[in-house]
Amino acid sequence: MAAKDSKLRQKIEEFYRLCDRFELVYPDIEESKGDMEFTSPSVVRLTEDADIPHLFGHYLCDYHTIEPDVVADVISTMVNESNTKPVLDDPVQKAFQHNLGLYR
Repeated sequence: MAAKDSKLRQKIEEFYRLCDRFELVYPDIEESKGDMEFTSPSVVRLTEDADIPHLFGHYLCDYHTIEPDVVADVISTMVNESNTKPVLDDPVQKAFQHNLGLYR
């Protein structure tokens, strides 16, 4: 049981780190009573196997209903950060460049 609690605590901390990174208010986080995750602007229910970045995306969609400008700023930050990655770190761009080289 302690391992399960530890894994769940890590998931909660990961979610809160994403909230901190984008300066969002923390929702209440609860353990799901089954194997389904749930998000709303004020409550997130998760399992120990939750994919936190995916769940955070759902939370942002819900949060958009009360703070659309805040969510737009978060998305803008994400896009700007992704645009600063070197092209060769992006597997799609890397494959595209490789394929271009094959047909020259």
